[in-house]
Amino acid sequence: MNKPVGYLLPTLCCLLASGVVWGDSITEAFQQGRAVAAGGAAATGTIHAGNAASAVPGYTTNPQQAGLYGDGKQDLSGNGLGKQAGCTTADTAGFAGKECDAINFLSDGRPQYPLEKNDALFNLSKGVTKDTRDGLTGLGSGNGTGGCTKVVTTSPDLESVEHCEEWLKTEDKRCAIGRVVKVDKDVNYQCDVTSAQKVQRECHKKLTVTCQTQSDGCAASGVQLGSVSGDMQWVSSIAGGNTILTLGTVGDNYWGNGVYDRSSSFNISKLADVSLFKIDHAWFDDWLWVQVNGISVYVGPYGGDRLEYRNECAGLDDNGECLWYSPRVYYTANDSGNPELRTSWDKALDINIKPYLREGNNTLWMRTVVAGRGESAIRMVTRQYCPPVCSDSWVDGCTGYAP
Repeated sequence: MNKPVGYLLPTLCCLLASGVVWGDSITEAFQQGRAVAAGGAAATGTIHAGNAASAVPGYTTNPQQAGLYGDGKQDLSGNGLGKQAGCTTADTAGFAGKECDAINFLSDGRPQYPLEKNDALFNLSKGVTKDTRDGLTGLGSGNGTGGCTKVVTTSPDLESVEHCEEWLKTEDKRCAIGRVVKVDKDVNYQCDVTSAQKVQRECHKKLTVTCQTQSDGCAASGVQLGSVSGDMQWVSSIAGGNTILTLGTVGDNYWGNGVYDRSSSFNISKLADVSLFKIDHAWFDDWLWVQVNGISVYVGPYGGDRLEYRNECAGLDDNGECLWYSPRVYYTANDSGNPELRTSWDKALDINIKPYLREGNNTLWMRTVVAGRGESAIRMVTRQYCPPVCSDSWVDGCTGYAP
């Protein structure tokens, strides 16, 4: 075991720091210190409870800190911190307060002395700390070999109590046990057999119907042509999904001078199936007025809301009597024209008449004003939605069940 002799360093450092010049040799100083220590050791034998109480203030054989020892295993950090905290507010007057005075000083009243590595204190002590034995020649062996000597002790005065624990590691020795069967040698055992069981369950078959998006352009079977005036006719044809209906005769000058009112009818079985119904053409000479179910839809050739044929006086005699009359055709309340327009009109139209139709019977009325010779006919175009194309399939929810 190495026993360094560095315990003299604090004393030497104090001497260096105080600036005192050594008056004796190192050997003499050591001998004086050893003499003082020997005298103190002899004095300690005379200190006991009887005379220490009179010589040492506050001496007691049962100090309050005695219970903190705890066989050397007690953690004293908590007690120390508690004592330190308590001293910050303790009364330090008198001898009893010196303990807290010292603790408070060490806590926050101790002065700090910053020292650099080249401080004179360190420079003066470098020789001693480098080789203590050479510096203290004559102490111990005094051979000046330097360093520490190795000392072997055979009976050290240190004792320690070590604690150890020993235990048996346990493991889960359980095992899963299934069905426990007790066997009786006198019993004739048979295997357990579970016979098939019939369970009644409900299942359903579902019909799914899928229809394609409805389109139009099919034959207008929902429109049935009805009555017509004797000198008029219905002509029906189909082209590109359209049903063409012509009322009247497309010709020239088959009527003489006059006003011709004609009425025709047709039936619609289901108006929702009709996608289109419009007047797209008119042929007439000289004037034409068309109504659908009493609603005026066309007045030609100048528009308006009526066709009224009137004979108006064109001149008076001296007595105020009409000398002759001139015919006029009024197409508004204030606008009129000559009956003879000298034109066979061929009009391309686009008049939607579906809003004026109804399910069941419908009436189409025409008035033609002819001066000289003339004619009239109209053409209508209708389309009808096609019947939906649907397919059905069964979803069998009973698949997998035995009958």
